[in-house]
Amino acid sequence: MHIVTTSLTALSIGLAAPAASASLPQESQSAATAQAPALSPERRALALDAVDLYWPEGEAEYVVNYMLDDFATMMLDTPIKTLARDFGMTELIQAFGVLAPIAAEEAGEASEELPTTEQMEAGAEFMLAMFGDKTLRGILKGEDEHFDERFDIVRDVLKSELPPVFDKSEPKMRAVLAELFAEKFTDSELRELAAFADTAAGQKFVHTNWTASFEPTFYRAVFAGLPDFVEGMPGLVETLEARTAHLPPMFPEPEIEACEEGEEDCAAHEDTPEHLEEMAEELEAEAAELRARAAEMRTEAAGSGE
Repeated sequence: MHIVTTSLTALSIGLAAPAASASLPQESQSAATAQAPALSPERRALALDAVDLYWPEGEAEYVVNYMLDDFATMMLDTPIKTLARDFGMTELIQAFGVLAPIAAEEAGEASEELPTTEQMEAGAEFMLAMFGDKTLRGILKGEDEHFDERFDIVRDVLKSELPPVFDKSEPKMRAVLAELFAEKFTDSELRELAAFADTAAGQKFVHTNWTASFEPTFYRAVFAGLPDFVEGMPGLVETLEARTAHLPPMFPEPEIEACEEGEEDCAAHEDTPEHLEEMAEELEAEAAELRARAAEMRTEAAGSGE
């Protein structure tokens, strides 16, 4: 059950990527696939224009600047207790209240000994109250009086040194994306994407698409959705197990052949009392040899006056 649950979680992430292409109209998919083998310079240029809606030139630098300016300022100068609540402390505790008993049950532990959601929330609020109105910047400056200067230097270096790296890597990435877009979209669809990318709303969408995952509301939404996801998994797993019951196990238990008398290699894998005692004797012999070598080294060191 645990393996199936873990596998499903990984599959849910992996299956999210093809979902976009799967949602395309059938005629669009077939038309795009038909045009994929012959990618003309004109179609490549059209696809690159459409790629602007996903990753325009300079987007990597934009994201880095956002992280170093707006996001860093928010993280450093917002009171810690506010950050904790904004980034989903309550939602995370509630999710833990659902997940922890399930994990305890799988581990064979008593879930009754776990703290309740109310107890965890009270403990978290007590800890946050100890911070008062302190910010992360204030705490770091208390540890390092040169923190502001140090951070400004790091920010300036990153802003000056990273763009040349992006200038080399972005064109290669955009070229690959153009091939992908040309495979998935028709000419008319590429023109629609490119037209939207050229608007103010399109550019705003691009930037938001890449920075939304840093927003506090995004974290709260993720944490809030965890209990529903986990609570729905047992039924899904049961359905999968019922539907695949006629199939052999994906990872069958290895078959261990019986040892013939006199087969040393086979006997070495048997956990018999005799075998374990033999291993213990070998280890004791090795330990005695190591102790003897250590004693010799001490004697040599004493004789040389070290």
